[in-house]
Amino acid sequence: MKLSSGASNGPRRPRQVVISNREQLVVLRPVGQLLTVSVLHYDAAVRPNTAFDKDLSDVPVSAQELKLAKTLIDMSLTKDAELDSYRNIYNERMEALVQAKIAGKDIATVKNDDSAPPAINFMDALKASLEAKRPRSPGSKKLGKRIQPSRPAKRRKSG
Repeated sequence: MKLSSGASNGPRRPRQVVISNREQLVVLRPVGQLLTVSVLHYDAAVRPNTAFDKDLSDVPVSAQELKLAKTLIDMSLTKDAELDSYRNIYNERMEALVQAKIAGKDIATVKNDDSAPPAINFMDALKASLEAKRPRSPGSKKLGKRIQPSRPAKRRKSG
């Protein structure tokens, strides 16, 4: 059966269905000759924009910074995402574990890898970068090195 791409391409009304013993909000829509189901979030599960207002600070942004941000966003946008280039590593590892268990191999737990680099808070790094670029007052000069004393201080004798 072929799906008609007639006048039914307008907005779809979400429906509630049960998937894996759980009620989900979905929308049905045709894509090419397929009928697709997209799972949606309920309104109560999504925080409104205003919930983030307290996290924002009023920082002045120069025209150059705004232009750079827009350029970075434009460069990262794509019309056709190549989803086949992404791998679900979690599922691949889980499948390998299941296959090893089926083969009768002992499954050992993996210890935490402390050699992994620590996670970087992007916003803190960006703020630090912007702070470093701010012009300093004329009286303050940034020193390249800390001045070291030429010799250690003498110790006082006790007693």
